[in-house]
Amino acid sequence: MLRTKDKKLKSVAATSGVSAMLGITEPAMFGVNLKLKYPFYGAMIGAALGGGYVTLTNVLNTAPGTAGIVGFVCVPASSMLNFLIGAAISIATGFIFTYIMSNMKKFNKELEKKETASEETADMPADIFQKAEKGVICSPLTGKAIPMSEVPDDTFAAEVLGKGMAVIPSEGKVVAPCHGEISTLFDTKHAIGITTKDGAELLIHVGVNTVELNGKYYEAHVAQGDQVKPGQVLLTFDIHKIQEAGYPVATPVIISNTDDYKNVEGLKNGEIHCMEPLIKLEES
Repeated sequence: MLRTKDKKLKSVAATSGVSAMLGITEPAMFGVNLKLKYPFYGAMIGAALGGGYVTLTNVLNTAPGTAGIVGFVCVPASSMLNFLIGAAISIATGFIFTYIMSNMKKFNKELEKKETASEETADMPADIFQKAEKGVICSPLTGKAIPMSEVPDDTFAAEVLGKGMAVIPSEGKVVAPCHGEISTLFDTKHAIGITTKDGAELLIHVGVNTVELNGKYYEAHVAQGDQVKPGQVLLTFDIHKIQEAGYPVATPVIISNTDDYKNVEGLKNGEIHCMEPLIKLEES
């Protein structure tokens, strides 16, 4: 709650944190801890230390049942003080270790992913969401839009994998161009597939022959099977290092099921910003 800048996540963390201290842990566990991972580790450490204390001091209870702070109703008077001390240890150490880990680079990335995805989606104008739902595929990148024929690869240029457009990125970020589901995420993170709610099958392939990098210079912010919204960050990548390694960064945006449409038309050439209309799909 204290670390995140995402208002939705902050609200979930606050309310589920209160309910957890009252013994109802599922909202915190599934709404925050397991998503970000490191709060779950902090909770485990707190539970271990608090549990260790009440075990060493022989805290007793008269019946199984109520957990959390209100668990004192099942504790005899002789164990009351040590029970409350154990609860305080669990809460305090869980908080401290979670907060420490949230400032560690390794774990902070998880928090940044959630915040970035939420902020990107929240900042998108309402009309963009509407366009993404009406047969218009928006650009998942900012850069220069080019026809597929200009991609420096015969397979893409000949549209063997399907028709579409390509973007030479100026920013190392791929966002979801529409509502849909992540149908494919390559282990090498250089390409990602999205199936839209309308049934279009998109393949976004960042760079040419970049599978040879084995994921180097790429980072995925979603997983296969995730539901995504327009503007949500999917991949980030280092343009300059990919180019220095000798690979073009031209990124085809392919409609893999082209045969399901009467026409697949590119809408723009030249400078384009992410979430600007890029491809028009005409139903058969």
